[in-house]
Amino acid sequence: MIKQDRLIQSFLDLVTIDSESGDERAICDYLKEQLSLFTNDILEDNAGASFGGNAGNVIACIKGTAPAPRILLNAHMDVIAPARGVKPVREGSLIRSDGTTNLGADDKAGVACILETLLTMRENNLPHGDLLIIFTVSEEVHLKGARALDPALLDAEFGFTLDSTGHAGDIITSSPSHDSIAARVFGRAAHAGMEPEKGTNAIWVASRAIARMKLGRIDEETTANIGIIKGGRASNIVPDQVEVTGEARSRNPGKLDAQIAHMKQCLESTAAELGAQAKVGVQREYMGYSLPETSPVVAHAAAAARAIGLQPVIKPSGGGSDANVFNAAGLPVVPIGAAMQNPHRTDEFLDVNDLAAVARFTLALVRAQ
Repeated sequence: MIKQDRLIQSFLDLVTIDSESGDERAICDYLKEQLSLFTNDILEDNAGASFGGNAGNVIACIKGTAPAPRILLNAHMDVIAPARGVKPVREGSLIRSDGTTNLGADDKAGVACILETLLTMRENNLPHGDLLIIFTVSEEVHLKGARALDPALLDAEFGFTLDSTGHAGDIITSSPSHDSIAARVFGRAAHAGMEPEKGTNAIWVASRAIARMKLGRIDEETTANIGIIKGGRASNIVPDQVEVTGEARSRNPGKLDAQIAHMKQCLESTAAELGAQAKVGVQREYMGYSLPETSPVVAHAAAAARAIGLQPVIKPSGGGSDANVFNAAGLPVVPIGAAMQNPHRTDEFLDVNDLAAVARFTLALVRAQ
């Protein structure tokens, strides 16, 4: 029943709408227009205004036609840079960008599958329960849109976030907590050519501290990264300040606390040893979650996969999604594979056959049996 050609065209249309995080106005308006085909109960909140964006989350309620659980379907509108002027290229069954930008399959593949599911249900008069559709903004920047959403709007029994690498039938039952760490290292400025010995190079101090850190894959549950270093004013000045930004994630809260404490200690102790100072701040971006296979949301997803001939694959994730926020608010939600591959890279791609399978799976999730 899914119309694959229409689904592919919808995806191609979506990726050519610029929507980097904080600049989702165009796609927000487009999606409200698309959702108006199915319901008049559409709300755009003011989430973007709370963090400098130009659009809010879109929330739509679609009345059911049969007794069935009230289900949330969720995807995010924003894409990670570089993603302006995306030029999708089709090579057989694969769609990728022309290599100058990300493709934006993360998460416009999820958006396209939700829209195709709604169209297919209407065209075929398929029975379904009440549906709650939430398209969020600024998911790629620490889930800001979902975090700004009024939890009272999360009126569903459980839900599914179409935002994960992988294939139809993949069900993500656990995800890590995520802490950000931001440090400012203070040294002493001096003329780099005439009297460098009078200075304390803040960049050098920070680099020594980073070299002491355990980073990358810490264990099967834990990762850590230093992602940004900013500092210095000119090549002939010993830099007196540098900013270091990083993160750690773990599905084990104790391991996360230990990793963050280790990174903080490396910065502070190294600075003290080398005559500098480090001021370190830590922020919890979102909480992790873990849902058992026996939970209603996981059992529902597994049954829907089997009903259309898919073998459900239940697995953990090292990434976060809007599902982290929804679970923390008390609504059980699992991400499902959405056909995207190599997200956050200019060689991102998807297979249109995978995309169609995800749409069929989404339809099975919401169709009343």
